Amino acid sequence: MRDIMERVGHANYETTIGYTHRQTNAQEKAVNTLNNFIDKNQISFTALKSWSCKY
Repeated sequence: MRDIMERVGHANYETTIGYTHRQTNAQEKAVNTLNNFIDKNQISFTALKSWSCKY
């Protein structure tokens, strides 16, 4: 945690924890929103059977 605090310039532990907590909530909200959109629009994704890249 100290490393993160140093990198982002926070002096207080509480500040860093506050931002990481909000980030987790924001990510969860985004995933839920996308899942709801997919469900409402009956979008389906087929499993990827193979993948290749020429690079």
